[in-house]
Amino acid sequence: MEIPLGVQAAVAVVGLSAYLVLSIVYRRRWDKALRVALGRRLGLDVQWRRVADSGDIPMDAWYAETDGPLGKQFGQHLAVRFADIAALVVLGVLPPLAVLGLEFLGDFHGAVIGLTAFAVIPIFGVYWSRRRAA
Repeated sequence: MEIPLGVQAAVAVVGLSAYLVLSIVYRRRWDKALRVALGRRLGLDVQWRRVADSGDIPMDAWYAETDGPLGKQFGQHLAVRFADIAALVVLGVLPPLAVLGLEFLGDFHGAVIGLTAFAVIPIFGVYWSRRRAA
């Protein structure tokens, strides 16, 4: 069964709109709530901070000052980093992949899939490209 092009376009618009709303809500509300919950669990103040990754390329990421034994500090830093990346993947990457996967499995027109993929780029760039949350 072939899905009409108008329905394909509507699915793409709804999927992209949902991703945009999710991204805005995450940036404005959920990011801080997740950091506070993680900080309470670990006994830390988890904030956004510009950090240098292994390649010395600075980027914004969740960060917490730790003290105590080195092993405990390492575990806390690892937990904060893992939670940061998990939020990025689960909320920033999987939703557009789900929309694109649905379009691909539904045998949508190539132009609809291409335009959807292209439209994901600015949303991801603005809300998920490791820039400090407002």
